Amino acid sequence: MATEIKLPRLGQGMESGTVVRWLKQEGDRVEKGEPLYEVDTEKVTQEVEADASGVLLKISVEEGEVPVGQTVAVIGEEGEDVPEAEPSVDEEPQEEGSRAPARDEERERGREAGAAVETAPAEAQPQPSTTDGRVKASPLARRIARERGIDLAQLRGTGPEGRIVAEDVERAEAAPRPAAAPAVVAGEVETEPLSSTRKTIARRLTKAWEAPVFQISMSADMTRA
Repeated sequence: MATEIKLPRLGQGMESGTVVRWLKQEGDRVEKGEPLYEVDTEKVTQEVEADASGVLLKISVEEGEVPVGQTVAVIGEEGEDVPEAEPSVDEEPQEEGSRAPARDEERERGREAGAAVETAPAEAQPQPSTTDGRVKASPLARRIARERGIDLAQLRGTGPEGRIVAEDVERAEAAPRPAAAPAVVAGEVETEPLSSTRKTIARRLTKAWEAPVFQISMSADMTRA
């Protein structure tokens, strides 16, 4: 029977990883415990071992970011039918703000409301709802917006009372953006994408500035000590 190879949780708090390259190709023989592919996490790039022995029947994800628990490959016997891989949901306890079944209802409401907004006249669309200058949004929507650099103040909420939900943020990211005019520069410019580690460092440093910084000093008489 074919075995689905899923992206494992390689560290506490890991929610996704980026498949960098495969060490085996479709049709190759694989032994259990043998390095199968490389994955890039927030902290390190490491090899992932095969969970079973057999033939690598299919590579579902050649490269790119995938959530923990999603099927990335299938191992079985030669000539065996490959089952249709469906994205699986990690059953381990989820951190606050991560996708959970309880959020699905909220997402569904956001999708239904979003469809109604798209067919309504522009002037009838809801305005962003704020409370004391703070945009009303769900915790999941705030987290997604923070990680992807999306300004919540520019979004229109489709949740209850104009509340911004996760679906609003994902729809805003998927919306086509006007192409920027090419910049005129002298010489050649080389662009190098950030690694997962650098992205994590940037995100952590930015988050650190959200907390107030203060210093405390005091003196103590240590003569008798």
